Amino acid sequence: MMRQGAATACMLLALAGCAAQTQEVQEAPSAFAGSTHLRPSSEEPGAWTYIAPNAQLSAYRRFILDPPRIFRGEGSGYGDLSEADIQQIAQMFVDETRAALGPTYPIVTQPGPDAARLRYTLIAVSRTVPYVSTATRVIPIGAAINLLKGGAGGAGTLTGSVTYGIEAFDSQGGQLVAAAVRELTPGAFDLGATLGTMETARAVAKDAAAKLRARLDSLQRAG
Repeated sequence: MMRQGAATACMLLALAGCAAQTQEVQEAPSAFAGSTHLRPSSEEPGAWTYIAPNAQLSAYRRFILDPPRIFRGEGSGYGDLSEADIQQIAQMFVDETRAALGPTYPIVTQPGPDAARLRYTLIAVSRTVPYVSTATRVIPIGAAINLLKGGAGGAGTLTGSVTYGIEAFDSQGGQLVAAAVRELTPGAFDLGATLGTMETARAVAKDAAAKLRARLDSLQRAG
């Protein structure tokens, strides 16, 4: 019976996965230099993206990481999070990006022809209900519901999400070369991300950094 249960759990994990899911952002917030240019992404449903005309994104192999910003305008929302928690979540995106880029894409402090400046903006955080969220994934009916949600690209039950933006500027000229807005929620069976809002935010920041790294690798292969 225990082996059967373990096999079932492995099957659920294989089907649903642990990668964060992109949720639909109805309208791009006005927190960015390129906000008027943002359009729904054709590559990632629910996301908004902008790439400057004639931008040679593959030319950028080094990156300057700006301090993160906190968006307070219309469309923002942080519930009952403390100011310290909000700042910590914003910094997670910088820290996880630094770790994900690693030595392949050096983090630098000085402008250069192959350096882009990256700036994250935290836009909104919705709360994860701790323990209850975890329980919905391990009891049979909850696991079934979350499996369906995960397979459809949806969030798990009672798990929060994080909406963030990222902008890339040419480090020498200062012009915006790319921007994106995403709302991510952890995969339906990422149990660690269900333990609380901060754990959810960490999982999202890690996945956001992984998505950026994968995009850079794709650009280098294509370029």
